[in-house]
Amino acid sequence: MGDMVKLAEKEIMRGEILRLCREAAPVGCSPQVLGAALRKAGLGAEEMDKELFYLKAKGLLQREHTENRRLGISRDIYSITAAGVDYLDGNGPDLPGIEV
Repeated sequence: MGDMVKLAEKEIMRGEILRLCREAAPVGCSPQVLGAALRKAGLGAEEMDKELFYLKAKGLLQREHTENRRLGISRDIYSITAAGVDYLDGNGPDLPGIEV
């Protein structure tokens, strides 16, 4: 039963990440911002990286690395893709592993 609960939690978390990135479009979100928004759900930094990787591999998110060496800023920004918007709107293919 524990494995089923963990799987359901991952699917829900992936859907939440997609919805947050859609709300932040077209600017996108850093993993830190997403983590702060989902902290109450118990998602840690390592889990966040895994879920972002998964959603990027599915083609629902894209990652852009940005940095400013003078200010010492370096971060990844995740943005929802057109396929991600279609999926959330119910117009894309049925993808297992994501709860919307």
